[in-house]
Amino acid sequence: MPSLQRLGARHAQIGLKVLAVNYREPPDTVRRFMATTGITLPVLLDADGAAAKSLGIGVFPTTVVMDRRGRIRFTVTGECAWDQEPATRWLRDVLQSA
Repeated sequence: MPSLQRLGARHAQIGLKVLAVNYREPPDTVRRFMATTGITLPVLLDADGAAAKSLGIGVFPTTVVMDRRGRIRFTVTGECAWDQEPATRWLRDVLQSA
């Protein structure tokens, strides 16, 4: 999550939005986690798991990369350093079309 936050900050000027989606945890638990980690990304709550199910996500963490039109460009299952290679290469086309 820290590398996603850095990625979002680095490319905010071209309109990149990075959002976290929390899977089936109470809001208080999410707030405590965010406060203790210093992560400031906006967090959407998937209280019933419907969003994860609709995207076919069953393993966490999973990152879904969408373009400006909301089309899924690719997903990555597991941890990833989003501000380093190879992730920066994976994102190049998406960011250039931003």
